[in-house]
Amino acid sequence: MALISVDILVQGLWVALPMLILYPILVALYNITLHPLASFSGPIFWGASRLPYMYSTWTGWQHTDVQKLHSRYGSIVRIAPDELSFADPAAWDMYSNRGDSLAFPKSPVWHAPQPNRPISVLNVLDARLHAKMRKKMDGAFTEKAVGNQEGIVQGYVDLLIERLTGKAKSAGGEKVVINMIPWITFTAIDIIGDLAFGESFGCLERGVMSDWLDFVLNTLRAATLIATLRHYTWITAVLERLIPPGIMKIADDHYNVVVEKVDRRLKLETPRPDFTSEWQKDGKEKGDMLTKEEVYGNSFAISIAGSETVTTVLSGILNRVVKAPNTLALLTAEVRARFVAKDEITFAALKELPYLNAVIWEGFRTCNPVPVGLIRVTPMEGGNVCGYYIPRNTTVNLSILAMSFSPSLFHDPQSFHPERWLPEALNDPSSPFYTDIRTAVQPFSIGPRSCIGRPLALGELRLVLARLVWAFDIQEANTEAGKLVWERQRCFSVIERKAFEVQLKLRNP
Repeated sequence: MALISVDILVQGLWVALPMLILYPILVALYNITLHPLASFSGPIFWGASRLPYMYSTWTGWQHTDVQKLHSRYGSIVRIAPDELSFADPAAWDMYSNRGDSLAFPKSPVWHAPQPNRPISVLNVLDARLHAKMRKKMDGAFTEKAVGNQEGIVQGYVDLLIERLTGKAKSAGGEKVVINMIPWITFTAIDIIGDLAFGESFGCLERGVMSDWLDFVLNTLRAATLIATLRHYTWITAVLERLIPPGIMKIADDHYNVVVEKVDRRLKLETPRPDFTSEWQKDGKEKGDMLTKEEVYGNSFAISIAGSETVTTVLSGILNRVVKAPNTLALLTAEVRARFVAKDEITFAALKELPYLNAVIWEGFRTCNPVPVGLIRVTPMEGGNVCGYYIPRNTTVNLSILAMSFSPSLFHDPQSFHPERWLPEALNDPSSPFYTDIRTAVQPFSIGPRSCIGRPLALGELRLVLARLVWAFDIQEANTEAGKLVWERQRCFSVIERKAFEVQLKLRNP
């Protein structure tokens, strides 16, 4: 009887084995011939299986790989069996509410909240819940609120300049080579930490990265890799069971740091112009305030998003301008001509400097902090993008790099030209930048899920950049880290920044 059972088992395996081999082949053939997206152009292997997309993401080069695909296949490329990438400014419409058509929702694969963690404005998937939460939070990010927060920001920028000045003086008045990445990171983290938790991480004070934030930033890479596997639910289920309890405990311990920081802030009776003051403002009806759990979730999310984006853009701008001495000279001259004393350098005054703001917007074009784009899915009824009907549950995205460096959208796109953002370029038909499609650059996105922190981010970027060129003579460092090519950095949701050095010297009085 046992022998019969073994024979039957062997026969069954012989039947199953061909099916196991044939199934993925048949699926691939369906994907490239009969799938609703089969008519869209793109590399055949990417359209047949999601594996090439996953490999590209895992290696950290998806952002540049997709850019190259757009160069070959055009403004709409099929980059997975159920995913399309667009490199057309008209595709920004999918992030907006347009009449009866609502903005496309976020993808559960990429944006679903972590189990047993409170939701935040960044990962709440339901549009109505998002709108309700966003309304409660908006007061902390208005121009008026950011004006009230300026004193906190100025304090940390003062500390940054003080630390760099100390290093410059230690060189005896000569040029000193400094890796700017950690110092810009420390500044952005301490600012957002103070505003989100009521206390900084002490990075500028100690000159080292916070252990907590170092852990969180390192997990972004793992989170990116895991997100791609969610396309295969059975793999996700297996992985969740394989995570060692010790790793889960470390994650829980680091999250508890957030809880402790927020709880300490909530116990403070002295009012201060930070996010929590607005989210829990006296006089608000209970339903108009964030719950304590929502404060936990949003403080955590904004501490990451608010520091990573500013750090990346500011580092990228410095990388660009030191390689363009004429641009750096014009920027430095504008700032020093406008301000005699550092106390004059304020958020309000910096808004009026055309070249400074042009440099920042050219930085947005060339050093976008999230070059992989903003993934969305089409709704149940499908949707229209760039004149094409896209079936329901299709993943869609914008290739930020393909648009930013497109010669059909920008004159001399590979070069750093702040002049393209000046009023003269917009109004003078003889300018080589007159026909640039500037609406292609939307660093804060658009629509109901656009970046809530836009006024604060712009204020930080202007202030740090202006204070640096006001206080120091800056030059390119003749070192390996000084020659960093910005595009040659990997991306796992955010740029994996390498060391970047510049030469600093205290300006002559």
